[in-house]
Amino acid sequence: RGRDGGGRLSEWLALLAGAAAYMTLTGFILGGGRLYRLTGTSVIAVAPLTSTSTLLTALGLLFERPRSGLMWVATSAGLGGVLFRRLLPAAVLGPWLLGLAVTRLAAATGIAEQAAVISVVTSTTTVGALLLLTVAAVRLNRAHAALEASRVRQATLVDFAPEGIFVADLDGRYTEVNDAGCTMLGFSREEIVGKTIVDLIPAEEIDRLWREREDMLA
Repeated sequence: RGRDGGGRLSEWLALLAGAAAYMTLTGFILGGGRLYRLTGTSVIAVAPLTSTSTLLTALGLLFERPRSGLMWVATSAGLGGVLFRRLLPAAVLGPWLLGLAVTRLAAATGIAEQAAVISVVTSTTTVGALLLLTVAAVRLNRAHAALEASRVRQATLVDFAPEGIFVADLDGRYTEVNDAGCTMLGFSREEIVGKTIVDLIPAEEIDRLWREREDMLA
């Protein structure tokens, strides 16, 4: 589906496999046996090495195409990608730390059969946080792409306009000028940007400039 963040079916399957492996690893670490062992038996279970290898394989499949599909959300240079990368550690470590704290508290107080519940809460909270981050990142990336496209169109219109166009900030200092404006004044772009109109007109015209400015404001 291209660079829209929608992802391919293979990517979603790899994501689901990684989520399942992540949940079993959470069960191992937090003591939730029901997440990795079949009910009613203590022999048939998913080994930690199996869960780890499955998780790494799923991540490898996702990182195979880092600039498209699902991974584009996390690797893009847009605002969404930056947001995702900055909040990713908190989204993963936050639920883990909370789960570990609650598990230790439950063990200290003698509460039984809580480890599995806590493990499920920890893993699903992480997945939910990542989904929320992904949704926010996709929207921010789309807004960022639209803004960049708008800037490119505006810059193109300004550059090829036959009239001189000068863009200034609130202090009156020029931040942009097109080729026609440079030709009109006889200066290069580097010589104009950062200056004000007072720096570019003859000294005897400054008083008239301020009078006309006051008349226009009035």
